[in-house]
Amino acid sequence: MSTTLGKNILGYELTDILNIDGGSARSSFFGRFYGGFADFAYILKLRSDLLNEFFERMSVPLKKNSFRLVIFYYSIILSTITIGMISMIPFGSYRFGGILLYCGFFLTGLLTLLTVFNISANAYAWLSIGFTSMVGLSVLIYFGTISIFLPIQNTLVILLVFIVYAHLPVSLAFSATFSFLLYISLAMLDTFKFFHGFAANQITSDLDHMDHEIPIRTASTFCFYLLIAATCLAIYLKTFISLRFKASFLRVCQAVHMNTQQRKALVEQTVWIDAVMPKKIRTKYWQMLKQHRDVDKSLWVFCETYDPVSILFSEISGFTTLLDSLSASKLLFLLNSLFAKFDNLCYNCGCERVGTLGSIYYCVSGCPTPRIDHAECCANLALLMMDVVRGMKYERQVELTLAVGIHTGNVNGALVGMDRFRFDIYSHSVLTAQKLLATCPSGHIHISSDFERLLPASFKTSPAQSITEKREVQSAVAGMKLVDTTISTHYLDVDSERLISVGSLRRSLETNGVFRLKGRVTAVNDPKSNIRQATRPRKQSSSWHKRVAAKKSEFAHIRSDPFTKTERPPASIIWNVDAYQGRRIATIREFIFGVPAENQDGISQQIENMETNVLDNEVIKELYADSEKLTSLFNPKFLNPLTLRFRDAEIEKMYKTRNENQLTPVYIDSLKLAPAFDTIFLYIYILLFTMAYITAVAKESLTEILISALSCVAAILLTLPGIILINYAIFQKSSDGSRFLETFYRLGKSKIFIELLCLAIGQLPTVEIVLFLYFISPSKLFYPKDGFVMFFGPAAILVHCLPVDSPHVVRCVASGVSTAILLLCILLFAKLGTIQRPEYAWFYDASIFQPYTLASLMSITFTWILVVFVARSNEATCRLRFFMAMEVERAAEATARAVQEYDAFIYNVVPMHVVRSLLAEGAQTLNINSVNHAALVPQVGIAFIRLTNFFNGYYREDYHSGKHAIELLNQIICMFDQRLRKPEYNDVEKLKTYNDSYMVAAGLDLHQREQNSDQATHLLKLLRFCYGLFRLIKKFNEKFILGKDNAFQLSIGVDMGSVCAGLIGSVQPYYHVIGRPADIAYLLHLTSPPGKIAVSDNVRVAMISYFRFEEAVLSNPPRTDQSYYYCV
Repeated sequence: MSTTLGKNILGYELTDILNIDGGSARSSFFGRFYGGFADFAYILKLRSDLLNEFFERMSVPLKKNSFRLVIFYYSIILSTITIGMISMIPFGSYRFGGILLYCGFFLTGLLTLLTVFNISANAYAWLSIGFTSMVGLSVLIYFGTISIFLPIQNTLVILLVFIVYAHLPVSLAFSATFSFLLYISLAMLDTFKFFHGFAANQITSDLDHMDHEIPIRTASTFCFYLLIAATCLAIYLKTFISLRFKASFLRVCQAVHMNTQQRKALVEQTVWIDAVMPKKIRTKYWQMLKQHRDVDKSLWVFCETYDPVSILFSEISGFTTLLDSLSASKLLFLLNSLFAKFDNLCYNCGCERVGTLGSIYYCVSGCPTPRIDHAECCANLALLMMDVVRGMKYERQVELTLAVGIHTGNVNGALVGMDRFRFDIYSHSVLTAQKLLATCPSGHIHISSDFERLLPASFKTSPAQSITEKREVQSAVAGMKLVDTTISTHYLDVDSERLISVGSLRRSLETNGVFRLKGRVTAVNDPKSNIRQATRPRKQSSSWHKRVAAKKSEFAHIRSDPFTKTERPPASIIWNVDAYQGRRIATIREFIFGVPAENQDGISQQIENMETNVLDNEVIKELYADSEKLTSLFNPKFLNPLTLRFRDAEIEKMYKTRNENQLTPVYIDSLKLAPAFDTIFLYIYILLFTMAYITAVAKESLTEILISALSCVAAILLTLPGIILINYAIFQKSSDGSRFLETFYRLGKSKIFIELLCLAIGQLPTVEIVLFLYFISPSKLFYPKDGFVMFFGPAAILVHCLPVDSPHVVRCVASGVSTAILLLCILLFAKLGTIQRPEYAWFYDASIFQPYTLASLMSITFTWILVVFVARSNEATCRLRFFMAMEVERAAEATARAVQEYDAFIYNVVPMHVVRSLLAEGAQTLNINSVNHAALVPQVGIAFIRLTNFFNGYYREDYHSGKHAIELLNQIICMFDQRLRKPEYNDVEKLKTYNDSYMVAAGLDLHQREQNSDQATHLLKLLRFCYGLFRLIKKFNEKFILGKDNAFQLSIGVDMGSVCAGLIGSVQPYYHVIGRPADIAYLLHLTSPPGKIAVSDNVRVAMISYFRFEEAVLSNPPRTDQSYYYCV
């Protein structure tokens, strides 16, 4: 797994707060932290109003679950109030409050039934507001109508406020307004009770020593602190749960978008695959490629044997002389038109084009699709090709002739090499067909006797001169043996009857493929890859999040192409209305003078939002098409619903060790930051609780003062060092100090240490309550003592909601300990306390319970249940964030790999410098059956490298049909390709492989040549590369070949001059180079002795200051009027 977890979200680059990769534009930590808060706002805003509205629609099931949970909470609150009401004597004396409570229970059942139906998110919000207001009113009315001041009313108010903030599917504005009004109303009721002489003995037992205002102010103050603490805790939890959940949603969008791009890239790969191999073998090659995706290409090769087949080689004479009279584009256009016609003839005659080399065109019949009439197909094709070339004299006014050689035998079809590989054929039969072409006069069709025997009688032939060629024959001792064999040959009469004519072709060669020149990387941002990035930069405008006033529909600016039936969204959503139709000219002044400068920002903002919505609409459509991702977000089936553990054991292990990798970038929603934020807020919460505790306790007694001081020391001094240590370890990349600091650094990052520290801090409020109960006399403010538990108990339990990334089991146990202690305290002091009222309800035992004891127990237990649900929600959200980040990483890796492979297939056909040139000209795709690029490039070096003894010494068709020899050839060619990738050979590029030959060129990239210090630098690099191959093949022989007699040997031919290079092709584009240097270098490498580099005089003149040359004596030189040399 990569360590980059979701840096890019739909084109928006998140800030790496710790700057792990060192690539952040913000140098200082505070600058990056500020950028993190900008990311915070971006995520909560969900990038745009369009995605926000879509999220609201998709999150209705979550809102339904939250609403049901809130109903459950409210039913417990109403039950608690009911228990208190029916314990009042006389029973039933508070009818109005009772009626309100019963109405609340009725509404609870009714609203629960309503959730069965499909209700919109807005309906849930309004129902939540109405029902919450009714419950709050019930609490106020009930406690306002009784004459006793009860601590439980503050407990219920705190719990109600916490529920509203943490769980209610409403806006923060309503939650703040509701909690403010509830607190003010409660304070006014308490004040009213005190100043009208209602039974205040529940708060104070000695009013003679206190003014009425003092207990009111004291109670109001510490209740306010507790309310603020609970409110801040709920807001913190809801904010970070929402942050991580919305970040997960955006990452789902990112993953789905990248998966779509990946699928498109994979589909478009087939177009480029078809450009280098027949469609019939694409599936087999693709399966083999998947099986060996992470295996070195030199260790595997696609190779299949085809037998019998007919092989046709043809060469057009006269093209090289046209370089002096025609421009590069005209020459390539002429060559492309000829080859396009040949391709069409192949398609109609049942042949498969294999490749071209200069003016040589060769094809095969019976491969890869077997044919019984393969010989007849090739014969008819050769006759038609003759007709086409003869017709060029009248069509183009050029003198061209064609020579053809045809043979029948077996071939191995393979894709050899790492770069510029194409489907090619290898066998002794191929060499025989080449020999037939080499000995064929122009205007003739030279065929072997094996081929002639397969022809129908309608094809006329005449005898020709025999040729000598290598063939495997049966040997009594050694099995098959390679010997020189005389082959009788014939000429196929060009006037033979054609089965079809050029003017009556049944089919035309077409393709629906689109040859794109760059991969789809709209939303991929993988720093490990070299893929060109097309992501949108971080927005700098402060008003990027504002709604554009021109917005008219929920979903706008959809792409122009219509939906298919499978991807059509629900009919309730408006997709075909463009929300940004373009700004109309409002005044004559704008029409004449243009848009005022002060309006430019607004128009730019509208354009920016239009561009954002284009991608958002695409993403929304992709989400509808890939509903499984949305299901995993809103109904995470990858988690066990009971334990919240990942069902996949490997993912569970990765989650537990998520913070051990120090190279993982840290974003604002990263779980790595959760302990830092949690401990800081936990400290703030403890401070607020301690302030409330001191306000309630520290008055006159020395014991109270000492316990208050002890609470301050425990809350401020003892917990602070651990919190600082944790934050230091999280925000520090690594410990660069001594071993002592390294120990503390590891301690601060330890998950166990963080859990233990948070557990200890979380138990402080419970400890403070116990200290009060056992060491402080309640004669001043609180009597009986269980009232103090009701004031501070819920806050002491709610603190265990932190840390948010803690396992919910740990949070349940920690909060359960506090709950158990507080419940025991309530039971103990309720039993030991003195009954304050002479009357009580029928179900109370005066020897055990005080009135309201059962309600108090229910409130404390309810608080623990609330913490359990919050802890489960926290852990589920953290695990969801981790899983979605991992899914994005997987999608990013898969998409990056797909785009890399896509680009590799592009560069396998089209050189990178040609792609750059076409993209610079504005071309995004290649035009089919056209010359897409043409250039006459001067002083280009061409070299051919041949393994002289591959076919003579290693290729044996009696051993696995020669496949093992092809594997050995592939290993050598891949070795050459790897060497060519070195930076010192950046001017040299591979053009193709041809049988046992390897063709390279230097100087085709004029932009690269301009950066060289010397005009001949590219030629110097070419010769150095050729010399390096001698050393490379020597090492290969020493490592793999036994015996010097069996060692591979190279012969090399090099020439330089002007060549015509361009991108041609009918339905399969390919980069083609034609010119005298290519012809001369090809012939030189055939006649050069092994271990020598034969060069022309042009090369010698250019490189005389770098190398020594000696005159070469060649048995069959390319031209007798020129001198040739060996470069030594």
